[in-house]
Amino acid sequence: MRYGRGHLPSREWVHNGASIDRETVVWAREMGQAETCRLIAYFKERSAWLLSIEDDRAEPVLRPYPRERCPGE
Repeated sequence: MRYGRGHLPSREWVHNGASIDRETVVWAREMGQAETCRLIAYFKERSAWLLSIEDDRAEPVLRPYPRERCPGE
């Protein structure tokens, strides 16, 4: 999840249940590259996507996470 400057903090998209390993979809805010790659490696059997919301009035953009950013993936 990547939020832009026009995103209101009260419009949160990132919510996970108590047992994150059993969730169908795992949400995470974009972190530094090392932390993001660590999360992707942990959930290696899953597809990684990047949802970008630059402004709450604009359409969100969903695209596959560029795994080439994570060496060894």
